[in-house]
Amino acid sequence: MVEKKPLKMLSFCAVVFLMVGSLSTVGGGQTVQAGDERNVVLQNKMIDFILGGTIGDNGWYISDVIVTIINRNLTWFRVDDGDWTEYMVPFVVGGDGLHLVEATSDFEHIFNVSFKIDTTPPEVHITIHRHGCRVLITIDAFDNMSGVVLIEFYADGALIGAITMPPFEFLWDVGMFREHTVSVIVYDAAGNAGEASVTFPYTSCFWQSVGYHQFLRPLRTLFLFYQWLIDREGNLK
Repeated sequence: MVEKKPLKMLSFCAVVFLMVGSLSTVGGGQTVQAGDERNVVLQNKMIDFILGGTIGDNGWYISDVIVTIINRNLTWFRVDDGDWTEYMVPFVVGGDGLHLVEATSDFEHIFNVSFKIDTTPPEVHITIHRHGCRVLITIDAFDNMSGVVLIEFYADGALIGAITMPPFEFLWDVGMFREHTVSVIVYDAAGNAGEASVTFPYTSCFWQSVGYHQFLRPLRTLFLFYQWLIDREGNLK
């Protein structure tokens, strides 16, 4: 029994030597066993994210996003720095804004994917200001996520103009004296659209451009001159 003790010590030293000899430093600066590192790399390389949803403009999703994580081993995930949850089935991420999904198999190597959602159309309000034979269309548009990028102006169903920068105003030459409908479509950077319209009667722009007093003033002068002529004729008799 005494002679076997050195053999046990030798075996222990050999195991320690093999373990130390099997250590390697990975790119992240951590020192792990080479065998474990290969497994970790395989697992994390196998992690993949599949995003499902309706893609709008400029990389924005205009719907909730279904996230599928592909990995052959046990995977944990979290959304927007929330609690870690064991991944079982695809899950839905909703709500306007920028989102971050993280996934890991060992809590040391964490992979992530980010995406942005905007499902809310811009808010829009129309104000009409009459200026003689023209109408100034003023738009109050607001979008708190991706922002307003385009406004189209329509008069009686026909496109009459478009603007991309404030002030959101358009001056329209009305033309015909009848009821008109002005409509606008406001687009945000994600491709969502908000609409509004207003219908108003439009009488002769002549009265609005010259004014009643300016039109009647010459008639009043002519009437006074005519009265003077009548009075003068009466006095001559």
